Amino acid sequence: MKRIIHITLILVFSLTIFFIHNTQAQGFMSSGISVTLTDYDVIIYPNPVTDNKFYVKSEKVIKSVEVINVLGQNIKTVNNETDLAYNIHIDIGNVEKGMYMVKITFDDKKTIIRKLIVK
Repeated sequence: MKRIIHITLILVFSLTIFFIHNTQAQGFMSSGISVTLTDYDVIIYPNPVTDNKFYVKSEKVIKSVEVINVLGQNIKTVNNETDLAYNIHIDIGNVEKGMYMVKITFDDKKTIIRKLIVK
């Protein structure tokens, strides 16, 4: 049991450091400032989420979007049914307030992770 708690704390700490590192870019892109996306840049909006719905936008074709809680549990997965999805709508339903990870997989199998805050 102690080992599970220890591993969970390490995971939460690592993810927190990762999110702090990416906060500046994410905050700039979701601030309403017009930006040109390149390669694997994504915009997650609105962020923070207040009505349990958000969008993921990219210049690359998005194959899937996963919403994962801080314990690593998959909350929602949305798979792209077309070959032209650059903007995907996600309805996460009634989830608890807090921080989540959004794992975005592109058509070339590249994967990135961004933070999502639910208020």
